[in-house]
Amino acid sequence: MSKIFNHGSTALRKHRILEETSPSPPPQRRGILVRRVCDGKGAVRVSVVIRQIPLLLTVLSLLSSLSRGEEPLSPTLSLIATIPTGIWPKGVGITPDGTKAYVTNFYEGSLTIIDTATKTVLKTIKIKGAPVEVAFRKDRPEVWVSDFSHHRVLIFDTTNDSLIGQVKVELNPKVLCFTPDGKKLLVSNWSSHSVSIIDTDSGKVCKTIGVEVNPRGIDITPDGRYAYIANFSPRSNSVSVIDLKKEEVIATIKGFRNRPRHIKISPDGKYAYVSLFSSGKIFVMDTATNQIVKRIDLGGSPRTFPKTPSGQSGGKVRGKPKSMVFSPDGKYLYIANFGANRLDILEVNTDSIICSIPAGKNPCGIDVTPDGKYVYLTNWSDNNVMVFEVNPAPR
Repeated sequence: MSKIFNHGSTALRKHRILEETSPSPPPQRRGILVRRVCDGKGAVRVSVVIRQIPLLLTVLSLLSSLSRGEEPLSPTLSLIATIPTGIWPKGVGITPDGTKAYVTNFYEGSLTIIDTATKTVLKTIKIKGAPVEVAFRKDRPEVWVSDFSHHRVLIFDTTNDSLIGQVKVELNPKVLCFTPDGKKLLVSNWSSHSVSIIDTDSGKVCKTIGVEVNPRGIDITPDGRYAYIANFSPRSNSVSVIDLKKEEVIATIKGFRNRPRHIKISPDGKYAYVSLFSSGKIFVMDTATNQIVKRIDLGGSPRTFPKTPSGQSGGKVRGKPKSMVFSPDGKYLYIANFGANRLDILEVNTDSIICSIPAGKNPCGIDVTPDGKYVYLTNWSDNNVMVFEVNPAPR
């Protein structure tokens, strides 16, 4: 396979192969799949698919109930803006005051900064690296950015977007997550199979903790006691739990399979939602017992990965959940479905997908404004960000 990144990094090339290729899709299960598909303009289509066995009476009963308006009520999302970015936009994050959105352009090494009031680009900052994700301090106007190719975390002042510092970490940092008090930042190091803990006041690494192979997603319980890390590699297929008081791994949960990528803790701290990149599923963990308690199938038919910027063809992919974010009220989980070119909405009370919205090519990063009114979604292969307005569910 020829080089596809202009950074000339073998680690970058391997990173793309690991994250964007997939095995053949598993066979479909028997039964009925019901999905509400939103067209991005407020209209909803309900589709029913029968899988392998005749269930005519059940289907007729189901369609009858839907015709009586008994389908689940849910918010709908309306596409209101599509904003150009740099090449291969990966992550997106919105400032705590909701005024700006920061997009990491992985291929070209830049940040696109968006004014959320006007939905326009304010500026683009070149960083001479491969930015992956962003995280914001709540006690200071700062955005911290992971740089995959230079093994560092960059710090910008969000009032003027100037670079004010950097911290060297281990190999190929990915996801960043602040503790609730903002005193420490956790960084997953993809190629060092470790998590760096940075003291944010001193700007120095105070602890490095070994986990399993290719750690990526990180989230921390609301009380700040535990961190959950998704280990992406097929050699791992696990979630590590770190006790942040002891600063050590206290549990490694197996049984995920299919590359756990992103992880989000519910606002009440009771559950951890893990996206499985190669299977089109979300697994739910009980944080009290660290047991997997539910498996949610997102569906999504196989698609062909588009050509890279250097003109290479990709392989086959299926519904692949990437990043996720909770609505501020904790009722819904918004999911960037990379393989199915969709934004999926999961209702937390029922742990079911209640609406799917068409997105661009290979949606990747996702965030929601603090007031819950807008969802920002990066499209990796379209080089843009879609902005959706959230229309609350009828009451």
